[in-house]
Amino acid sequence: MTVTAHLSYRKLEVSRKGKAKNSLFIKRANYISGYIIEIYFSDGTVKRVDFERFLQSAKHPVTRSYLDLKKFQQFRVIEGELDWNDLDLCIPLHQLYSGKVKHKEKIPASNL
Repeated sequence: MTVTAHLSYRKLEVSRKGKAKNSLFIKRANYISGYIIEIYFSDGTVKRVDFERFLQSAKHPVTRSYLDLKKFQQFRVIEGELDWNDLDLCIPLHQLYSGKVKHKEKIPASNL
């Protein structure tokens, strides 16, 4: 089964001098198998990201609900980002670009 999400919006970043410059964004993404998605970035980089460990170790029930493969496959690329059901599942772009998805680390109170 092939599921493909395409970019419908080009994301631009405006510099302080008012000139537009391209920022990194997702152009498209394809479901490969299991919990693996192939992601195409605006700079030409292509990454295959495996979400299985991330989903299995999730504590939040909404995140864990994406262990259902049919639900997991229902992603889209919206405004240059990977989206599941209006940001039910939201992964930072830098993690997707690195190819490693992980849960937000808690900051110890002593570091605040």
